[in-house]
Amino acid sequence: MQPMQKNQFSNLLIIFLIFSCEQPREMPMVNGQPESCLLCHAEMQGFVTGHLPVLIGCSGCHLGQPTERDKNDAHANMLLVPGNIAEAEESCGNRICHPDYAKWVPNTLMSTGRGIVSVNRFVFGESDSPDGPGHLSQLGNSPADKHLRQLCASCHLTLPKTQPSPISERSRGGGCTACHLQYSDEAKSQFQNYKETGELPTQHPQLNVQIRDENCFGCHSRSARISTSYEGWHETLLAVEDVQPDSTFRIFQDGRVFSRQAQDIHYQRGMSCIDCHTWRETMGDGTRYNHQEEQIEIVCDDCHFTGKPRTISIDSLRQHDLQVLGKRRWQSLVKTMLRLKKSGSPLLNSFIDSTGTAKLILKNSGALRDLRPPSAQCGTTIPGHNRLSCQTCHTQWAPTCIACHTEYEPQNTSFDHLQQKDVPGAWIEYADGQLPVPPTLGVQKEVIETFIPGMILTISSQEKNLGNSGGDEKIFRRMYAPIRAHTIGIKARTCESCHNNPRALGYGEGKLEFFTTYAGYGKWVFTPTYANHPEDGLPADAWIAFLQPSPSSEATRSDIRPFTIVEQQKILSVGACLTCHEGTKQNIDQIYGKYSQSLDNLSEKCLQAGF
Repeated sequence: MQPMQKNQFSNLLIIFLIFSCEQPREMPMVNGQPESCLLCHAEMQGFVTGHLPVLIGCSGCHLGQPTERDKNDAHANMLLVPGNIAEAEESCGNRICHPDYAKWVPNTLMSTGRGIVSVNRFVFGESDSPDGPGHLSQLGNSPADKHLRQLCASCHLTLPKTQPSPISERSRGGGCTACHLQYSDEAKSQFQNYKETGELPTQHPQLNVQIRDENCFGCHSRSARISTSYEGWHETLLAVEDVQPDSTFRIFQDGRVFSRQAQDIHYQRGMSCIDCHTWRETMGDGTRYNHQEEQIEIVCDDCHFTGKPRTISIDSLRQHDLQVLGKRRWQSLVKTMLRLKKSGSPLLNSFIDSTGTAKLILKNSGALRDLRPPSAQCGTTIPGHNRLSCQTCHTQWAPTCIACHTEYEPQNTSFDHLQQKDVPGAWIEYADGQLPVPPTLGVQKEVIETFIPGMILTISSQEKNLGNSGGDEKIFRRMYAPIRAHTIGIKARTCESCHNNPRALGYGEGKLEFFTTYAGYGKWVFTPTYANHPEDGLPADAWIAFLQPSPSSEATRSDIRPFTIVEQQKILSVGACLTCHEGTKQNIDQIYGKYSQSLDNLSEKCLQAGF
């Protein structure tokens, strides 16, 4: 046998190495199915138990082709960002995971923005009702819909998230992951390193039920400014260069400047948004609602009640409630919980302890809070006050914009949030006079609630057929909108701040005074702060005329109205007494708690004062 030449040995070595490398590693199996993703991504960590790749694989969320070994083949049809509404039923909502929620979430207001669309079309004169259908991802090209496409259509869950990223103040859309995806500090660090170097992370963000306020902030710091108000921040018209960020001012990532105001008492006590708001309110229950207040099922006296609590036993819970409760660390505490008055559903993070005390469990921290009853003066102690909602008295302030102007400029361009690109023509909004002040009061379904100027605005345009009108005609609307400001305080507003306050009654900002005339009778005089609007003659910020029939009394809901003239007179009759007899506890008990008797027994001094 001839000795092997050096080049022959080299060739054999190469063939051996090639043969060895081509020997396939054993394909990982998950639930009896091949999962080739784990050939490359087995080191990925950071998952909660229910989402461990050894239990559901990577393809359970990201899809792709888990039977393929080649990288490109395996990544075919992969979802880089799972959970977007368009693919939710294939990823998060596949049949072994969360199929019901994947059907319900697309119909929620957070996905559709139905009320925003219908109200906007109503304002533009394109609809006869603020309660119509609509969807922020299915807008047309009418003036109202263009207005939404450019100014509002980024804030809804249906907007797809196209690139992975941690939640920030500017986060929008993303379907399921908008709420449930949480980046740890390590995951954020590795993600940033990946963007800079291309090195694949080994720390995956968690998918869990520990939803932080940051997840809500991106959308809910716009529109009614709920998230910002809850934390005690009010939007100003200041520019970034006008302030220094400190305890007084905060500059947001989008360049808006906010000033410090009173925080909501629940925020001060460490409560997150999800400590009050239930899974039905956010993920839906299969019902299509028109407006936010219809979908919200919790009210203040579900937690702050007098007398015997409404309860439900854990043994009576339905499947989905049991599933949600099972995700929590504290489910062993909960045997008997509070039952919500409006829907009859359980408040899953509440329980009655061995002493009969109602307690709330903070969902993210597990901390306990006692649920205290309301003050004895709340409710029906004073005649007529049984119509008041809790927030009527306990809302400290609400973000109030005096007036605004919307104008269409065809010569400019603007970003279309649905097309994700600049388009010809731009809707521009000009705001003026933003104030953090106590809200106006009015009536919704015969309950006295809180309101702010929602649509006191002029809409002008140079395009044809604006709101079914021609040429350069303008649309003027004077509408108030309901507000649950999320600025609740322990101390209620004073009697005078309702009965003697022109803003509370709907007249707008100004001076409201009670005088005794020479003829011996009392007279109220209102001097508005703002000039009358040329369109209807009312003060620029008013909802109604002062003790007179109003040109209009519109609202952004069909079941809302301001106070009638008779109601105004009743409110002001108490206000007249308050000019001398302050709303102290003693006077409330002796005068206002028995108001009809008090009017029948007026003193000589009161009669001389014009009552």
